[in-house]
Amino acid sequence: MSDITYISCKDTAVLIRAALKENFPGVKFGVTMRPSGSSIYVKWVDGPATKAVESVVKNYEGASFDGMIDLKSTVTSTFHGKKVNFGSDYVFTSHSYTTGYLAPIVKGVCDKFGQPCWPINESFGSAWISERWDGDHEWLRSRILETIANGGQE
Repeated sequence: MSDITYISCKDTAVLIRAALKENFPGVKFGVTMRPSGSSIYVKWVDGPATKAVESVVKNYEGASFDGMIDLKSTVTSTFHGKKVNFGSDYVFTSHSYTTGYLAPIVKGVCDKFGQPCWPINESFGSAWISERWDGDHEWLRSRILETIANGGQE
């Protein structure tokens, strides 16, 4: 008899919701499963940095993939002192932003380097910085994107 407990994808999604609520109180997350039941998607607007959320949700992945040899492997994890296999192969994240969230970050980075800021675009409630950067300002765009990825912290 195996001492490894299987946790279904549906139950894994419930665990992820609870972990997100515990680690990021007050932030609204969307946690959904693929119709095939093999992956979980986590979405949120503004709020915590992507890396911070991934540090919580990636612990619930039930598989790993090695692209060099095209091999998917099952991952056995420890959860509350027991060996488990999570039913979600992968957990994907999608972090979107509002103009109100991005504007002070973009302004702060541009001001720090004495550079004029280019506009923030918004469509369907999601904002992003302009792609119209010339080669001379790619370093600034990279710095802005890095600061956004770090939750507004340089």
